[in-house]
Amino acid sequence: MSLSVFATSQTPVATWFWDQSKVTGSVHNAVWDPKTETIVLYSNFGFATKSTSASAIVELAITGSKLSIASTTDLPCDNSNKWGGVRVVDNNGKRAFWISCGGGSITSPAGLFSFGSAGDFPLGMLNGSSGSAGNSQFPPSPSAGAQTYDPFATWTSSKGQEYQMFITTNDADSSKQAFVTACIANDCKPATTIVSESKVFSAYLSARVQGDKLMVVANVNNTASGAGCCAEQLLIYKISESAAGAPQISSSFSTVPLDGLVSGDSSAKVSHTFFSYANGDDTKLLLAMSGGSKEYVVVASLSGSSINVESHFEVPNCNHINGVTRFENAGVTYIAATSKGQGLWLFKESSADVGRLIV
Repeated sequence: MSLSVFATSQTPVATWFWDQSKVTGSVHNAVWDPKTETIVLYSNFGFATKSTSASAIVELAITGSKLSIASTTDLPCDNSNKWGGVRVVDNNGKRAFWISCGGGSITSPAGLFSFGSAGDFPLGMLNGSSGSAGNSQFPPSPSAGAQTYDPFATWTSSKGQEYQMFITTNDADSSKQAFVTACIANDCKPATTIVSESKVFSAYLSARVQGDKLMVVANVNNTASGAGCCAEQLLIYKISESAAGAPQISSSFSTVPLDGLVSGDSSAKVSHTFFSYANGDDTKLLLAMSGGSKEYVVVASLSGSSINVESHFEVPNCNHINGVTRFENAGVTYIAATSKGQGLWLFKESSADVGRLIV
C-alpha cells in the first residue's frame, strides 16, 4: 500500500470523548485487536468499576462514524502513574494484556505486566523495581533499572519465539543508560528472562523494534520541558540473536535528529510515543508531535541515519497528544491518536477521504 499524503486540515472520521462532568479519567495509546474488532486502550484511572484510582482496559467499538465503549476490564493496579499503552497478545490460546503499571498490592513500583483477559493475577512480569517489591513469583529483573513507559518493544527470534522487552524510561532525564531485559512473552518468568550485554539510553519515553533495529526516542542532552515532552533524537541500536535464540543489543548506535519535523511550527517536538511499521523495504514512522498551540501526527520514513518527512496533519482541539497507532479494518487503514485526558481521534489513511466524514 502506498502512503497517502495528508493535508493539515485532515478531519477525523470518528472521535470518542467522555463526559468530563461524570468521569475524571485518563487513557493512553490505542491498539487494534482484530479478534474482537475493538480499539483497546489502557486507562491508569477513572474507568475501572471497583475504584476510581484503579487501572482498566477500555475497548471501543467502531460503528460507522461513531466510537463507543464496548467493554472495560478492571486491573489489579491502583494509583499507577504510568502513561503507556497496552499490547494485546495471545497467551497460550488466551487473550492477555501487556501493560506498564505501578502501584497496587500485587504489583511492583515499576514494571511490565501480562494480565489475563479477566484482569486476573499477572501471567507474567518484568519487574523493574530496584528493591524486592512485587510478588515473590516475579522478583525484580536483573539490572532492569527504574520504570518503563510502554510494552511496544518486542522482538521475534528466527524460530518464531516472541520476546517482550523492558526498555528503561525516564520522563525527567534520559541521559542515563541501563541494560535491556526481555522475557519470552507467553511464558514470562525469571527462568525465561535474559539481560542484554550492553546498555541503552533511557527512552523519553518510548521504544519500538522494527526488524533488527531497536529504536529509542531520547533526550540525552536533558533539555526536555514537561513530562512527555520532548524527545530530540531517535537512537537506533542493532539487535542480533544469541546462540540460545535470545535478543542481544549492540553497544553502538546511530543517531537521527528529530528537529524541525513540522514545517511552519518550530515549537512542535516529538512527544511521548511513536509507531513504526514496514512498507516494503522501508521503515515508516508515525510520530506524536506536541507544539506550542497545536498537536500533530508526522508521517516519515527512516533511511539509515536520516528521517524523511512525507507529511503531517493536525489533531484538532487536542490538548496534548500522548499516543498514535495505525491499523487496518475491513479494507480501510486508520490512524488513531489519543490525548490522555480527552479521548481518541480516528483518521482514515486515504487522500480521497480528507475532510470527509463517514456516514
